[in-house]
Amino acid sequence: MIDTRNEAPGALLSNDDLEQAIPLVANKQTVGYLLPEGGVGFTRTDETALLNRINQAAITAGLIAVSVSLLLALLLAYRLLRPIRDLTRAANQLAQGDLSQQVDVHGDDELANLGRAFNQMAASLEEAEQSRRAMTADIAHELRNPLAVQRANLEALQDGIYPLTSENLNPVLEQNYLLNRLVEDLRTLALVDSGQLALEPTPTDLPVLVTRVVDRYRAQADARRVSLNVSASEHLPLILLDPGRMEQILGNLLSNALRYTPEGGQIDLDTSSPPKGITMSDDLDIVQIIVHDSGPGIPPEAIPHLFDRFFRGDRARSRDDGGSGLGLAIARKLSHAHGGDLTAQNHPHGGAVFILTLPINSVSTA
Repeated sequence: MIDTRNEAPGALLSNDDLEQAIPLVANKQTVGYLLPEGGVGFTRTDETALLNRINQAAITAGLIAVSVSLLLALLLAYRLLRPIRDLTRAANQLAQGDLSQQVDVHGDDELANLGRAFNQMAASLEEAEQSRRAMTADIAHELRNPLAVQRANLEALQDGIYPLTSENLNPVLEQNYLLNRLVEDLRTLALVDSGQLALEPTPTDLPVLVTRVVDRYRAQADARRVSLNVSASEHLPLILLDPGRMEQILGNLLSNALRYTPEGGQIDLDTSSPPKGITMSDDLDIVQIIVHDSGPGIPPEAIPHLFDRFFRGDRARSRDDGGSGLGLAIARKLSHAHGGDLTAQNHPHGGAVFILTLPINSVSTA
């Protein structure tokens, strides 16, 4: 460092030197300046160039950062919008009637959950549509058969092939009864599905009702040498239910049991406990009716579809023997209308078991 006092008197410093110098103050007076020996080596021009380079570098870095941010934003937007576009496209196709639409689902975020929900909805709609078409075809088939028989018999009577007697009118009347029963069954299912089925709850003695229904089928059972056995616990409470609809449920279950029970077999109805080997619910707030037949049991592949409309485990069985395929479906629907359920399983020792469950909140303390 140099001191200006070593310079010749009157030596002057340039403005650049003064800007770089450190003033020396004594007694509040500047007596000299300290300068780096040889100067700092920077001129104003050099400083300006350096600042320009720094500014240029900052601008370049900012542009690069903005470009990278935009690129990442575009990639993220594409990743987010692509599943939304796929969902929109699939939804439009679904609205136009293509129920087979499915979207690819990846990950476990909200969009993935939405995609899975859409796929499940589309699959449910497709299944419902297939069921509707199958049911429409089944209804047409069920109606066509009795109508064809009626027409054939009426034409034979009209042409004089058959004499107009009550005996020759019986087949027409029987087919009319069959049509009326089918229409009434379909009406019952429609009312239950729409929630418009009106029940008439009445405090009912369940063992008495079961016995009354069984007595109606004893003649049919005796004709096939099938034994009908009824058992019930004593002091069962009165059940608040619709007796007519409950008789319809039990009638459908007995008809089904008689249809599959061989000659010399037996059918047991128990309102107190399940047959040995069948697990009863641990919930004490229920009443159950168990119908166990000694038939061949239910094929395992048929159990999931047993309560489907128009389902028959044995397709070779004639409709006169096998019914319309609506009985079990109606029985389950009516059990649901009472707040209960109807399930089926195979007995460990043979035969099928149907379990009708009613909640205790339908039971009075009378």
